[in-house]
Amino acid sequence: MNVHYHFNKHPEDEGLTFGNIVLHQIGDLFCKYNTVIDQHTQTCAELTCVISGKGVTKINGKEYPLIPGEINVVFPGDSHEIISDSVDPLRYYFVGFSILESHPLYRALDEFKKKHASGERFFSDTLNIRGCASNALAELYTPNDFSQILIETYITQILVYTLQSFRNVYPTYQPDLNDKKKLAFSMANFIDKNIESIRSINDVYRNFGYSASYLSHIFSDGVGKSPSEYLHHARMELALRLLKQNGSVTRTAELLGYSSIHPFCRAFRKKFKCPPSSYINN
Repeated sequence: MNVHYHFNKHPEDEGLTFGNIVLHQIGDLFCKYNTVIDQHTQTCAELTCVISGKGVTKINGKEYPLIPGEINVVFPGDSHEIISDSVDPLRYYFVGFSILESHPLYRALDEFKKKHASGERFFSDTLNIRGCASNALAELYTPNDFSQILIETYITQILVYTLQSFRNVYPTYQPDLNDKKKLAFSMANFIDKNIESIRSINDVYRNFGYSASYLSHIFSDGVGKSPSEYLHHARMELALRLLKQNGSVTRTAELLGYSSIHPFCRAFRKKFKCPPSSYINN
């Protein structure tokens, strides 16, 4: 097991305080084959964000699969265990925290905990919680004069995004024409902001709560292309930026969520009329 960075303080210790948030642990963990995080009882809330690999987690005796792009939450008192795969080992971020009653999100998180106390607490990372955790880690690893403010901001974003991801109350009214245009714009903005973590157009549909056919119709009318076309275009533009940054076709395909370089190369060639290797060389 290799921990790239790990801050760890038990809840009974002081931890690190950022405004009304207490950070007890945060880290980037590269598991080895069959690594086991032994069963333990949670003493603070903890969020796990799977970056790559596979494994299982056991929460209160029930086993759940862990896959890339997925988030799960455990609460104080939960029994928790993580087991890495024997072939494709896990890598994940973890954030252990508690918040004070004076925090604006305290009541919402308490209600969230009660509502999901005995249910599954898993969701897709469509809001880029992974990016927030990575940014918080970077600030802890190389602190500067603004790190205190930034870390509080990143952790607050994680809490808000978690609550947003679990919300189950969606609008039931039919928007007028103006609201339809706003909805199309909001979808495009959501894709642009979260393109690195969106794996399929269904991630976008789930975020807005309407049926796929309704959202597709609204988006096509407002933007002039289907949501899938817009998403594909945005991903290919991201591919150009990634290829410039890392110069690796394999790494770029991996970051974009392709199962191998072959489907990525086909999509790239279809879009830009040349293979990604030629783009790098030129």
